Amino acid sequence: MPRASAIIIGNEILNGKVQDANTQTLARVLFECGVALKCVETIPDHTETIVETVRKHSATYDLVFTSGGIGPTHDDITYDGVAKAFGQNLALHAETVRRYREFHGKEPNEARKRMALLPENAEVFFNDGLWVPTVYLRPVYVLAGIPELFTQMLEGIRHRFTYQSFERALIYTDRLEGDIAAELEQVQQQFSDVEIGSYPQKPGSDHRVMLSVEGANAEHVRQAADLIEKFV
Repeated sequence: MPRASAIIIGNEILNGKVQDANTQTLARVLFECGVALKCVETIPDHTETIVETVRKHSATYDLVFTSGGIGPTHDDITYDGVAKAFGQNLALHAETVRRYREFHGKEPNEARKRMALLPENAEVFFNDGLWVPTVYLRPVYVLAGIPELFTQMLEGIRHRFTYQSFERALIYTDRLEGDIAAELEQVQQQFSDVEIGSYPQKPGSDHRVMLSVEGANAEHVRQAADLIEKFV
């Protein structure tokens, strides 16, 4: 089972100006693809921090996804940080420039050419309808920070990491967590290869608690869910 991580890059996330939406999108897609998202780290727009974090995650996880910092302004330094993490320089990517020109009907100015300065030995993928490239330096995929663009880029590459999908069963109950905790633990001990989670719902919801059973073994997920349904 591949293990993945996400590096969310941006001062605007850390200071609360912008709410991160890309982690949830990535987690949902990876779950559907059978990839376990094991770590999410949010870091500032700082080159050395990007270098250090990319190196650390690349040495630990099979797939690494970055979000943010690939625009035309001075604080968009993700390409530079990822390139340095792998000992590479940046080079103007002719196909990205050509696609920009074709998409916008004009030449990119110097600021927008920053978006075509890519790590020199990276693989570059393009989605239909987008001129913005998806950059890949094994095991790192560099994606945009804008949620709509992040989603489009991720959907364009999801076929590259589709494995056996996980299974999930949701169970709702009006019993309180403290009243079912011991029984849940017994089921968890019986099925060590599934993850059982308990999540209190907001006041006014139809049920007090949502229980989740997840795993790669569909039969074990079903069996564990059936046991839980007997006491909730």
